[in-house]
Amino acid sequence: MKKLIVALLLTVAHTAYPQHQDAAISQINQDVWVPFIEALGNADIEAYLAVHHPSAIRISLDRNGIFQQGEAYFGQLRNLFGKIRQSEGRQQIQFRFSERIFSDKVASEKGYYKYVYEAKSTAASPYAAKIIYGSFHVISQKDENGRWKILLDFDYTNQEQKYNVTEKEFLAAMPL
Repeated sequence: MKKLIVALLLTVAHTAYPQHQDAAISQINQDVWVPFIEALGNADIEAYLAVHHPSAIRISLDRNGIFQQGEAYFGQLRNLFGKIRQSEGRQQIQFRFSERIFSDKVASEKGYYKYVYEAKSTAASPYAAKIIYGSFHVISQKDENGRWKILLDFDYTNQEQKYNVTEKEFLAAMPL
């Protein structure tokens, strides 16, 4: 009888963990990744900033380790999104994950992204798409309202060909 009870408890614990994991991933997707993708696609700076913690840290390895935090980072983003809106270009991003680890309040997610930017077409030049693949590591934290926010965003791209992030790596990772 003891063996049966232990086996039952182990089965319940084993099946509960994936459900908890699925629920947490779903909430992180809803709080961070879906609004991130939509905000970037719409060049909506306020929606984009809303998925970031007020003290967010940004590190970009391929730009010589540019390190920015909080309002300095947000100011640069406001400037960048303003230029994108003004140029009438279009942008989109897709994410795929190689690792998703989390606790009740902190998440660590690693993976790859595909960023596409299309400049405005003119009579002389149709939309020309620029595709950049990159790798990211994001640390998110729940805020006081229980919503996930990006606290640390570290990435590098294949833009300068220093790092070899390819479409093959991107496609091999788990989709959102």
